[in-house]
Amino acid sequence: MKEAKDVILSKFTSGREKGIQKRKKTLLMEYKLQKKSNKFIDRRIGEKDRAMTNDDRIMARFVAHRIKAHNKKQIFNLDNEDELLTHHGRTLQDIEKYDNPQSDSEDDEDGKLNADFVEKAHFGGGLFSKVVNDHHKSTIEELIAESKKRKAERQQTKEETQTLTEKLDEDLKELFPVFTHSASTESEVAPKFTKDSYDVLVRELRFEPIGKPAQKLKTEEQLNSDEKKKFLQLENERVQRMKHQRESEDEEDHRPVLEEFPSADSLDDGFDLDVFDEEPSTEGYSCSDDEDENNEEEYECTDSKAALSEEDCMKLTATDLKTSKVPVSIKQLRQIISELSTCEKISKINNLLRDQQVHCGTSNKKHLMNFFSTLLDYIDSLFSHSVTEDSLHFVDKLSPILFELVQLGGDTAAEIAYKRLAEKYSIFSAQRKPEVTVDMLIFLKLIPLLFPTSDYYHPVSTPASVFSGQILFRNSCSNLQLIAKGLFLAIIILEYISLSHRFCPEVIIFLRNVLYTAAAGYENTYPPVQMTNKILVLSNKYYDDESQLKNTRLPSSFIIKDVPICDSSKLTLIHVSLKLLTAFCELYKSFSACYAVLSPIEKLIKKLPVDSYPQSIRKVISELQSQINNIVQKPLNHLMAQKRRPKALRLYEPNIRPIIENRSLRTVSQAKLEREKLMRQYKKEKKGALKEIRKDRNFIARVKLSEQTKRDAERKNKVKQIFGWGQSQQSELKRIERKNRFQRR
Repeated sequence: MKEAKDVILSKFTSGREKGIQKRKKTLLMEYKLQKKSNKFIDRRIGEKDRAMTNDDRIMARFVAHRIKAHNKKQIFNLDNEDELLTHHGRTLQDIEKYDNPQSDSEDDEDGKLNADFVEKAHFGGGLFSKVVNDHHKSTIEELIAESKKRKAERQQTKEETQTLTEKLDEDLKELFPVFTHSASTESEVAPKFTKDSYDVLVRELRFEPIGKPAQKLKTEEQLNSDEKKKFLQLENERVQRMKHQRESEDEEDHRPVLEEFPSADSLDDGFDLDVFDEEPSTEGYSCSDDEDENNEEEYECTDSKAALSEEDCMKLTATDLKTSKVPVSIKQLRQIISELSTCEKISKINNLLRDQQVHCGTSNKKHLMNFFSTLLDYIDSLFSHSVTEDSLHFVDKLSPILFELVQLGGDTAAEIAYKRLAEKYSIFSAQRKPEVTVDMLIFLKLIPLLFPTSDYYHPVSTPASVFSGQILFRNSCSNLQLIAKGLFLAIIILEYISLSHRFCPEVIIFLRNVLYTAAAGYENTYPPVQMTNKILVLSNKYYDDESQLKNTRLPSSFIIKDVPICDSSKLTLIHVSLKLLTAFCELYKSFSACYAVLSPIEKLIKKLPVDSYPQSIRKVISELQSQINNIVQKPLNHLMAQKRRPKALRLYEPNIRPIIENRSLRTVSQAKLEREKLMRQYKKEKKGALKEIRKDRNFIARVKLSEQTKRDAERKNKVKQIFGWGQSQQSELKRIERKNRFQRR
């Protein structure tokens, strides 16, 4: 007999066995006790409440038992006051008669079968019966048809009876006053009670509706806080629209119109528009009169027809024309305000608008938009022929009313403005030598006052800015009038892009060409400016003479009239162009390509005859040069391909190990060391926990597999046992059959 050898287990095997034994004592026991109850829990009321006495517990349990029994009986309780039994939409209490109509399931009037049917169906009718429906199926069909016929006749009779009864009731109600009428004489009639004024007043006060408390008045701090929140919200929405972060704008809030006229970029209009600075940086070069400093002279009108179009007139029905409180054509408008002064015209138009809103409501956009179109036609007629200062003043005063109509009209007003803009563009592009008219300039000036200009895309402002750029690009700068109109368009474009900082190269090219016409001896230029065009070169020197620079801002007379050819006009145009360049440099200084755009202008400035200009112009030139120098000195970040570190060969990759001898020399804070220690411990514990979870899952899987194998083996043994029993029974049956056959023989 061989002796048993001692088996030496490794540390790995012994550790695994320990883990298995531990799981058998803990995890396996929990698995076996899963979904099994091995203890009783006392859930009786008040059993765990030591403050309750025995009598209190008994009473609480009794009440709970009665409530439970009551809830069970409540299901079958028909005497519920909340539920009303109805019949044909009326309650049973309102029904005065309680008929007991016969059921439709009855076969006959007296509840018995017909004698003829019994004779034929039950007994066959004998020898004298007709052999027609001898089949059982045809008999049943005849029975059903006869039953339906009788039911229909009964239903018709019932409906006729019901109709006659209702008619009789109505006649009886009409006769009631005759029966109840008393034949009393006039002497027997009691004197009628006369109501006193005091009684009437008391009754009115009694039934007068009680007034509800109004909204609580807010303090000045609360109002300021609300305004600030509203401003921040609208400013955020404006920035989102400018950055094209909000793709769809379905909101059309019709907010109250402001008393003072804001810009279309203000934060309190119906379009959620942009913030508007009432005193922009274009103060030094905007249009002005000789002494009037208002920015109201640069308005435009459209070049459309001087009357309401036929298509718009067809939209107005006869009822609309009758109910309209505002003129629907330019002819009617002229008849109303033709002989009035400017202030009286504005007052009359404002009164017409208020009258329309009061009588027809602000929702009647058809009348308001036709009025808006009529006003634009009237403005167009003012600037079609002879233009005066009064026309500009009228457009200035009319702009708040147009702004209010745009707020009320919304998309319809934008569509009207877009159609007029497209009409003017078609007129401009059809000309062989494009010439910009005053009505185009006024219309382009009105657009930033009526619509937002900082949006990523706007159906009116964006095409208007593109149209303005094309006009500037095709400006040849051949005379002072064209230069003045171009500078006016540059001012308008600056208003367009003051918030969005959108790059407009046409403006920079035009301003560079204007400086070229003032630079003597500089021949490097490009079309549309001709090489010999030096119309802004001064004839004399005005180094110390400031009297020649009469206007530091662009006068409105330069737009509506011919510019006088003199050194004073030239100095004004040069001053405005330099101020515009300063503003655009400030606007584009954050652009990476700003130096490349402004470098030709820097060369032109050096060629200008600075000694011939007054002190104010020399000051503007020095400011512009300092701005360009700051941009030039700014370092440029060139586009470069990303540098890729060379990948070391795998065979020569060094085996770098951290040196931990001088760990105390590390200049690391104690908090960081503790954090690193905790992170290492956390990762270690997490890794160990995941490993234990995998082991537990594998252990449970092995237990389930062993149980399934055990059940399969038991089932297999039982099947074998059953087959054995069957075979023994079959053999016994065969033995009995053989014995019986042998006995028969």
